[in-house]
Amino acid sequence: MKRMSRVLGTLAAMALVGSAVGGCEGGEVIGAPGSPQGSRGAGDGLGPETYLGAGLEGDTDAADTADPSVGAPGPRPEQGEGVPAGGWRLGTLVTDMAVAGDGRVWVAGAAVGGATEGTAGDLAPWLMTAGGDGKGTWGVAALGTDRMVVAGIRGGQVPHGWLGVYDLDGREDDAWQDTLDVGTSWLSRVATTAAGEVVAVGHRELRTGSGAWDLRRTALRVRWQPHGAADARVDLLGSEHDGAWLNDVAVSEELSMAVGGVRTADAPGTRQGWAVVGRQDGESTEWILGPGELWGVSAQPDGSFVAVGETPQGDASDVWLVCLDDQGRPTQTSTLDLDGSDRAMDIVRSAAGTLLLAGSTERFSGNETQRAWVVEVALSDGGTPLLGGRRLGPAGATQSVGFTLVELPTGDLLTGGAGVFGDEQVRGWLLGPPKL
Repeated sequence: MKRMSRVLGTLAAMALVGSAVGGCEGGEVIGAPGSPQGSRGAGDGLGPETYLGAGLEGDTDAADTADPSVGAPGPRPEQGEGVPAGGWRLGTLVTDMAVAGDGRVWVAGAAVGGATEGTAGDLAPWLMTAGGDGKGTWGVAALGTDRMVVAGIRGGQVPHGWLGVYDLDGREDDAWQDTLDVGTSWLSRVATTAAGEVVAVGHRELRTGSGAWDLRRTALRVRWQPHGAADARVDLLGSEHDGAWLNDVAVSEELSMAVGGVRTADAPGTRQGWAVVGRQDGESTEWILGPGELWGVSAQPDGSFVAVGETPQGDASDVWLVCLDDQGRPTQTSTLDLDGSDRAMDIVRSAAGTLLLAGSTERFSGNETQRAWVVEVALSDGGTPLLGGRRLGPAGATQSVGFTLVELPTGDLLTGGAGVFGDEQVRGWLLGPPKL
């Protein structure tokens, strides 16, 4: 099973609180570079672990039916009904989701579909995918109340970063169609401002030799104005480092906050957590935050940001949380030990004000296992992570990684990722668990 775990690790590399309620308030700016400093929480006292879903639609593996926690997959809902407990297998992996103005959920990921009009394949009426025609989608976001923007790659052996805008019925807006002309490149996530601007992040690869791994990454940040793709601004970031890439982006009224990783000249074999602040005038500020990598970031109501990822702890890793103030300056870091090698891939702020994280834990005792999870976290005044509920899943997978989650207007959570199922193939999954 080690081979499958490494496959999931490779997929993860591709994808992508001052009060006890959640947010980043107060705290002094911490310098860069430097190791993460702050409090460390543990996974004790979480209560019983329960599965994210009761199996996947169409999943009849013996391992599922033998597990007492697994029930029959939920029926596909009619329009307007709630999320089924069972969920679906969906392509190779699910990397991002967003709720459209009409309440439907748009899903991005590798080979999740390709419908350009109407609903995607045999998915439920409240699910949409976009892409097709050689386009792969990695990130998706709502653009106002009547459009959706997706970002990813297009092309074959030499992919190029790509962005497209769709109406809510899946029809593409030609004014927004844009393929980057910067060489081999990827766009991993996308965000939109209230004024209708679009910001996407990713990386470009340059070959430095003849070997398979003789590649150097330079981070990409692209900003499109509200009227379309004609006046896109492309920023190549981190070129002074040995490698740089961006995994996610969030925006406030004044700033864009992109997070990822770098490899610096003074520590070429070590990933460093990286945050890049973009301002309206085009100026950028970077923060190197210590060993590890940041995978997800969420804007908070007060203009601050919370980023999540992983940071080394001995031979394993802990979940890493970084708070940045409304000027984009890091003010607080903390870690969370979930009893294994832990990684958080995505973060959203719930309607209740807590932080919801999607990720996975890998354990090496006996048979190597990797299990996706969603946890609810609040940070105390002292910065210590306080955990609420935790759910594991999907129940039918022998290995799984949680890449993304979204809170629906009903308060339900929809979670997506990748897993290894009974046929030993890596498949995307989408589950609608009950509230935490």
